[in-house]
Amino acid sequence: MLIWGGGGKRGSILAFTLVELLVVIAIIGVLIALLLPAIQAAREAARRMQCANHLKQIGLGVHNFHDTKGGVPPAGIGGRNDPAANGCGYARLGFFPLIFPFVEQPGLYAYIQLRQFRYTYGAYWWTQESASTTAPMNDEIRKQFGSVPIYKCPSRRGGGLHITPFTGTATNNSTTNYPPYGPRGDYAIVFSYQRNQACIDEATAIGSSNTVDRNRWYVYPQYPSAPFTSSHGPFRVASFGITPPATTSDHANYNTWEPRDTMAWWQDGTSNQLLVGEKHLPPSVFDNCVVGEMDDCSFMIGGASMMASMGRFVHVNDTVGAMDLESGAVALAIPHAAKDVTKFGSAHPDVVNFLLGDGAVRAFPLTTPAIIMAQLGTVDDGNAVRIPSL
Repeated sequence: MLIWGGGGKRGSILAFTLVELLVVIAIIGVLIALLLPAIQAAREAARRMQCANHLKQIGLGVHNFHDTKGGVPPAGIGGRNDPAANGCGYARLGFFPLIFPFVEQPGLYAYIQLRQFRYTYGAYWWTQESASTTAPMNDEIRKQFGSVPIYKCPSRRGGGLHITPFTGTATNNSTTNYPPYGPRGDYAIVFSYQRNQACIDEATAIGSSNTVDRNRWYVYPQYPSAPFTSSHGPFRVASFGITPPATTSDHANYNTWEPRDTMAWWQDGTSNQLLVGEKHLPPSVFDNCVVGEMDDCSFMIGGASMMASMGRFVHVNDTVGAMDLESGAVALAIPHAAKDVTKFGSAHPDVVNFLLGDGAVRAFPLTTPAIIMAQLGTVDDGNAVRIPSL
C-alpha cells in the first residue's frame, strides 16, 4: 500500500514493511481462530435447539394420539401370537410410524393403511413394487418415508434422504433373514424391563420352550396374549380387538390393533416419565445396518429381534441376560463411545435430549447417575426424581 506524502512536488512514499504486513496477517489469523469456535458453538446450539424441537413435536404427536385414540401409542403392533415359534422374527409396525398422522405425515400413514397392518416391515414390504395392488411400493414412496424431518437430529445428519439400502431379492414377507431396511432416524423410545425368575416362569407357562426366545420376550413382550408384568416402560405393544391366531404370521386380524394403555399407565406422573430420547450411534455404526447388528437401521420396525431400531434402555434387572443388557443399559454414552446399541446418547457435546411425558424436552448431562435414568424411565417405581441441571 502506497501513500503520497505532502510538502514537495513529488512528496514521499510511505509503505508497510514486510514485518508490519506479517504482524497484520498474524493478528487477523488470531481473530479468525478465536471467532471460529464461537461460530461453531453457535451453530451447534442452534442444531441442538432444532433437535429438541423435533422431540417436542413427537411429544405433541403422542398427546394428540392419546386424545384421538384414547390411549398412548403402542411400542409396536406386536409379533406372531406364538411364543413357542420364535415369533420375534415377525416384526410389525413400530411406534414412530404409528404416530405419523399426528406429526404431519398423514399421507404416509394412509399408504400404510392401504397395505394393511398385517404385514411385517422388512425387506419384502420395503422392496416389492407389486406387493400391493392398491398401494405398490416405488422409489417415490421410499423417498417420502426416508425424508421425514422430525425423526432426524441435525447435529448428526442433515435433511434429505436417509434410507438403509437394499441389494438382492427378498423372497418372502419376513424379517428373519434381513436387517430392518427402510428410513433411518435419530430418536428412540424408552424401554424399561425388569426380569426375574417369576417372569421366566410366566414365559414358560405361555409356551415358550426356546431359551433365546424367552430372553427376548422380556426385552420386548410382543405376543398379543402374553402377560406384561416384566414391562415397566412408558410404551407397551398394542392390544387387539380380535386376537391373531398362532398359526398364521400374516393374518388380517392384526388390523384390529388398539392402544393398550392410557396415560394412567405412567403412574409416577407425566412430568416424572421419560418417553423418547436420542440414540447412541457411534461413528463406527453410523449409516450401517447388517443382519444381527441392528445398528443404524429403520425406525419403522417394532419387534423383539429388531428392538434396537426404535428403542433404547434405561433399566434392566436382568438375572439371566442372554443379550447382556445389564452392562449396556444403565448409562448415557459419550458421542464416541464404543459400539453399544442399547444406550441413549447424542451427537451433542456433553448432553442428551429427552422428551418427558408432559411434553417438556430436557437436556440431560452425560454424567447423570444411572439410577436417575432408571427411575425416570420406569412408570411405577414410586420415586419423584429431580432432573439434574446442566
